[in-house]
Amino acid sequence: MNRFRKWRCRQDSGGISISFLRFLVVFLVLFPLAPASHAKSGEKNAAYLEEVLADAREKRLHEERYWQVLVHYRKGVFGVKSIVDDPRFFLAEKGRTDPEAELEATIRAFFEPADSGKESAVCRFVARFAWIRDRLDLDVSRLPIPACTEFEAFMEENEPKSASLAFPTSHINSPASMFGHTMLTIETKDKTNLLAHSVSYAAETDDSFGPLFAVKGLVGLYRGYFSVLPYYAKLQQYNDVDHRDIWEYRLNLSEEEIRRMMLHIREWETVGCRYYFFTRNCSYLLFLLLEAARPEADLTEKRHLWVIPLDSIRFLKDAGFMDKDNFSYRPSRTTKIAHLISRTPGAGEDVALTLANGESGEELKSLHAGGDLSEEEKRLACELAAEYVQYLYTKGAIGRDVYRERYLRVLGMRSRQGVSGDDDLYRIQTPVPPHKGHRSARLALGGGRSGGDAFFELRLRPAYHHLMDDATGYVDNSQIVFADTALRLDPDAGTLRLESFDLIDIVSISPRNRFFKPLSWTFSTGLVRMEDGDGEGRSLVYRFNPGSGVAYGSDVLGSWYAMLETQGDFGNPLDRRYAAGVGASTGVVRPFLNNSKMQVYAKNIYYGLGEEFNAFEAGVALNIAQGPDSALSLHVMRKRERGVYRSEAAVFFNLFF
Repeated sequence: MNRFRKWRCRQDSGGISISFLRFLVVFLVLFPLAPASHAKSGEKNAAYLEEVLADAREKRLHEERYWQVLVHYRKGVFGVKSIVDDPRFFLAEKGRTDPEAELEATIRAFFEPADSGKESAVCRFVARFAWIRDRLDLDVSRLPIPACTEFEAFMEENEPKSASLAFPTSHINSPASMFGHTMLTIETKDKTNLLAHSVSYAAETDDSFGPLFAVKGLVGLYRGYFSVLPYYAKLQQYNDVDHRDIWEYRLNLSEEEIRRMMLHIREWETVGCRYYFFTRNCSYLLFLLLEAARPEADLTEKRHLWVIPLDSIRFLKDAGFMDKDNFSYRPSRTTKIAHLISRTPGAGEDVALTLANGESGEELKSLHAGGDLSEEEKRLACELAAEYVQYLYTKGAIGRDVYRERYLRVLGMRSRQGVSGDDDLYRIQTPVPPHKGHRSARLALGGGRSGGDAFFELRLRPAYHHLMDDATGYVDNSQIVFADTALRLDPDAGTLRLESFDLIDIVSISPRNRFFKPLSWTFSTGLVRMEDGDGEGRSLVYRFNPGSGVAYGSDVLGSWYAMLETQGDFGNPLDRRYAAGVGASTGVVRPFLNNSKMQVYAKNIYYGLGEEFNAFEAGVALNIAQGPDSALSLHVMRKRERGVYRSEAAVFFNLFF
């Protein structure tokens, strides 16, 4: 380009230089020879391309395991097909279903020069290029672009050294995070973990209504994409904004395995897939990357029909990707605040709230010499105020200017309190890690009596966690149940029928205190049995049941809640085939013994639309944990529905797998 500019300047100066005349003569003499030379070069490249293709066919390269891994082919009833449904991932027209055609198209693309509007295949498919180059011993000097220099420079500069699996715990009030999330972190040479690269796969959605997200995610109405961001940015999002604890599990990948994975991550740039809530989700797509790093692992074939992020941690441990108990814990800001509240006396809480809210009051006198608080309690009050001011800012409760003024003021008061003499006051005890909780699928076998008749029942739940299950490793007082199916056998009549089908059943009981005032809520929909009204039997109806309210915690009672609820039923047993009403529910959930729970509840719904009647139910439920993956549960209830009374008692043995 510089030479062209110099020549233009010389031409515009007026007259033709001797140098230019010499150039013209040489050009006219040699010009006829140029096409022939170019043609010979093209013929040589074409001949070499055919030689490479013949070698690939002879070695049947398209049948090798690593090619199947790189393009993610799976054998099905109708033949081989890649799970990737984005056409940008393929170079052959039928590349998604024809591994040999895709391999040949890829090799041919390596011999094509890139123009200004098209990226070179060597740079676009760096993992494919590296593998094919090694397997076919390519002479890269005979390719238009022998290597992707920009990507190679990035790899040399960063030098990936280690990798971890990060698990932000579930956030039940966020539709995209109800099951938790998994992502990879790639640590580089001489850099801290905070400066690592995070690799995450997620659905692209703006839906904020949890049930809608779940339903659309079940049928694949979202597309998922990979993102690569600095890890500190993801920590800020999960720890500080979403207020989720994060667990990090070190992976025992070698540097060569990490390099192969990084090459494949580059190939996923701008490529999307249909996102399915239970199958092709964040964890499953990470399995694809880990298979590219260690192809012999075969992660995506040896799994359940569904993939839950929490289960994927156990799965990777069983597959040999993690050494025993090599994990770390990052508490969220809300966890830190809860810890400080537990160590701060009531007067210290008053001081912390006064400081954080920017108020002045009598409570602040406690911070001065001679105040009611001890020196350690003063330090704790200031620490609590500082954390709570940051919480208010991340939640959008205060603006940036207000946040700065209050935060600096609190830090100034904290600095005057001196250094703490007891570090244990600030040390948060590491809880039981998530992978040591119960597995997400549950099979329940049991029986009992209903309305005086005996029954046996089998229940199968693919996911995830019930309010009464042992909460070790899970968010306490929460419930996320999908596709819980109950089949009931009447031994006297010899009939087996569907008793219920809980498509979605979500409960969030979040106790409020002086610092946090969350709403508790519930949402369920599915098939349930309703009294026919004549006392002769019960029939299936479709039910839709959302509700919201408040909850409070007590050392004696446990967690107490009260909710306003609406309920709608649709089915043949109803006079107009529908009924809708409003009501309320209340109850107490309390732990007892060792990892066991008890719930006492009552619910009343008055139906005023469609058919008019009252539905009341009260009961007691017990869950006695036998270990992380088994439990004994009991349930006794009394209900009145459409003028018919019914009592029921049942006992189940629960096996988690």
